[in-house]
Amino acid sequence: TDWSNIGGWGPSGNYYYYYSIVAISQNEVWACGNDYRIRRYNGVSWELLYEINCGTNSWSCVTVHSFTSLLYLSESSVWVGGGYYESYGDPNEDDNDPFIVHYNGTDFTEYSLNDNVGEITSLSFVEEDEGYALTSFGQVYHWNGIGWSIHTTMEDMPGTGAYYKDIVVWEDGTMFVTRDYQWYDSDTQE
Repeated sequence: TDWSNIGGWGPSGNYYYYYSIVAISQNEVWACGNDYRIRRYNGVSWELLYEINCGTNSWSCVTVHSFTSLLYLSESSVWVGGGYYESYGDPNEDDNDPFIVHYNGTDFTEYSLNDNVGEITSLSFVEEDEGYALTSFGQVYHWNGIGWSIHTTMEDMPGTGAYYKDIVVWEDGTMFVTRDYQWYDSDTQE
């Protein structure tokens, strides 16, 4: 099989990364990344479906907003999660805030979540009105068909420096979560 470039996103020289891609068919592919945009491929070309309004400072927006997770449930239900920094570049602030965007087949709705709990890294739905979102800091949110609320926090897990990556939830509520972390020796801090 030969590879072909179907992209061409972003001006030359800018660092755009696409973190999540979902292929429904060869004529229906969705993608999102750190350029704060959601795109869909129709078999011929990519179309821009959604972008965060960043005003006139687009480089700042690319730097501080990222879509990191995409979940396609149906033509009328696509969920995209990400994160942003309110004070990017300020060494006194460490606020990585999660957000989620939902596409209902016609319009996009944005949901802002609690401050400083990390970007959304994964989404898992049991059914349309029961979903879960995981943040990089281990916060789990629950969707009840109306809104998002805190479900649980992974604070009691061993290890430090954890980065939570994926979540899968079964119909009975069993939850699987993956993460990266680095162990530190408390005596030597290595």
